[in-house]
Amino acid sequence: MEMKPISNDVSFMTNLQNLKQGLKQDYSDKEILDLILGNTQFTDELIVEHLKKSSASTKAAKDGQ
Repeated sequence: MEMKPISNDVSFMTNLQNLKQGLKQDYSDKEILDLILGNTQFTDELIVEHLKKSSASTKAAKDGQ
């Protein structure tokens, strides 16, 4: 059985899940919320980076058609 390469979306979601599990092991829910909400610039940058990658892969797919 041949394995297909992992897509960028699956890789991104896996990394976020791993990050979430790591945070849950080390911090309480309140500490996690304080960290995320207190550093919204970090969260905003994650979203922008993801959208850039999604946009680039969508453009590449359209250009390849």
